[in-house]
Amino acid sequence: MKRIIDKKSPITGGVLELCTVPAIVSYRGESIPYERSYYHCVDTGMEFADDKLEAANLKRIYDTYRHRHGIPTAEDLKRMRERYGIPSTAMSIILGLGENQFGLYEEGTVPTLSVGRLLALAMNPANMMDMLRSSRNSFSDKQYAK
Repeated sequence: MKRIIDKKSPITGGVLELCTVPAIVSYRGESIPYERSYYHCVDTGMEFADDKLEAANLKRIYDTYRHRHGIPTAEDLKRMRERYGIPSTAMSIILGLGENQFGLYEEGTVPTLSVGRLLALAMNPANMMDMLRSSRNSFSDKQYAK
């Protein structure tokens, strides 16, 4: 799919098209199909992408991988943590991760499959309560009560 956009070519100042094509990329040893977006300079025929477009392409790849394996998205994790009312560092401790690791997953880092499954389990409040009880000794009485 091609469509002319309002943005001008940084190469010639001429017409720029936004193109989207089916593509396949290897990610963590798997073939991941996704819709690849790029700019096409009509004057030179050159194809390129800026940081924003590359970030969108990567997000599509990561989201496909997450969906395939039942791993919650960064947005899902943030909503979950906010629903539970727990800071990201406390979530890391409850889940047995490094202190800042949960925050990285909220920002878009894709976890390993095993951690992804743990995160999916934590989406269920009953499982989360079990994990919280298991990590009881990691918190002061006041922190745990909260």
